[in-house]
Amino acid sequence: MHAFVIDAAGVGSAASGANDGAATPTVVVASLVPSEAVLPAKSFGAGASVVTESAYPFSDNATITLKAGGIAAALKIRIPGWAVGATVNGAAAQNGTFVTVPCPAGKATSATVELHPKVRIEHGWGSLGVSAGEAANYTADAAGAPLPTSNYVADLQATGGASLVGSREPGHTDLRSGSPGQNSTAVVMHPLFGVGHYVDRVTMSFKYAAGYTPGAGQPAKLGSQLALVLLDAATSKELQTVWTSEPLDKYSYDNYKGYSPLQKVEAKGFKVPNSAPVLLALKLINNQRNVQVQLDPKLGFDVAVHWSADVGPDPPVRPSQWLTPPTDAAIVSRGALLFALHPPEIATVVTSYEKDLPARPDAVDYEISTNASWNYALQSGEGGVFVDEPSSGWSPSLPFSTDDYPFYISVKARQVPAWGYWAGSKITDAPPASPVDCGAAGAACGPVTELKLVPFGGTNIRISVFPWLASK
Repeated sequence: MHAFVIDAAGVGSAASGANDGAATPTVVVASLVPSEAVLPAKSFGAGASVVTESAYPFSDNATITLKAGGIAAALKIRIPGWAVGATVNGAAAQNGTFVTVPCPAGKATSATVELHPKVRIEHGWGSLGVSAGEAANYTADAAGAPLPTSNYVADLQATGGASLVGSREPGHTDLRSGSPGQNSTAVVMHPLFGVGHYVDRVTMSFKYAAGYTPGAGQPAKLGSQLALVLLDAATSKELQTVWTSEPLDKYSYDNYKGYSPLQKVEAKGFKVPNSAPVLLALKLINNQRNVQVQLDPKLGFDVAVHWSADVGPDPPVRPSQWLTPPTDAAIVSRGALLFALHPPEIATVVTSYEKDLPARPDAVDYEISTNASWNYALQSGEGGVFVDEPSSGWSPSLPFSTDDYPFYISVKARQVPAWGYWAGSKITDAPPASPVDCGAAGAACGPVTELKLVPFGGTNIRISVFPWLASK
């Protein structure tokens, strides 16, 4: 329902006329889509109605007519937040508010709403980024630099099935490795800053309990393993696995009698450069079982990193406040509509059901792809131009056709070849962080191109979040 009726017993405005002290019955029109409603005679008098005439959201104007019966009424019209230049009956209307139009008894009162939408380019879309924790700085102390892990949610990022769960010992938290067969990771979110020294030793202590214990008479199952992996903080690329445990299968979570004794780890005999920030990750290899690792330092969980005395040839790169910076991508909208790129589509049948019983010849599964370029970044500071020209085949009867469109927005952009697909897939990767610098190494961009963006529902390949280019 697009028009909501609030009768005299509700939250009407001041009393007037035939209502004799009662609140004025009010109709609230919350959306400007075409609609018609008959109003209750008890509140508005016999024959009362409200009609909204528009082609919204494919037009910018609407006419709302309230026909009051024998009781004076009021019409409240919601003005969208984006409609900063809206008018009602020619008078300026504040966006994000309701405009009240009095409606005398026994008369039809019309209100003409003109929204005057503008093309908007909004930033801040996409990933919010991942903040880096406080860095673990180089120290020559033999004890190394302890990595903070007690604030589990902030200090550890569990992915791939790993999660933080309650411990078998109440009041504590465990790292659970997921299900049998899964490999998962918990990254310590504190970058290692070695000032050019090499990471050459990692120490850790922990207790564990092994899940999915075979029952009596069942064959043995290979227990989970825990590995320590050093990652490049900027790319999350694995630099080196510095330690891998034996199968952790001796202390059952299911037939619980307690966690394992404290397991002490000393990984050494490697030299990983630490001029650029590095992260330490706990990799959980489940094999046929899973494992829970107690995280509370009070129970013995401890991780520390150590550096060599010598330094590498590369100058130190101080850690950023971000492990993954915010995407800060942009969208293009006008009025209530979001706009998207409209590349030519290739529809390939991947499954049909003509031979299955019952036969369903129209039930076809398609893979929809394109050979056209799609990986564009918007020109910074270039506003879009609204072009009120429908394509030749567009009809209001099918407004969101994937072949035709009612109008479009023209924007200027450049192709960003470094933005591609997820590895091994035809799924578009997340947009790169903006602003994109076309002059940076490996980030060459194509020439300035004019793109035609159509309403979001008018394409199957809906690329509507774009990076944007650094302004020169």
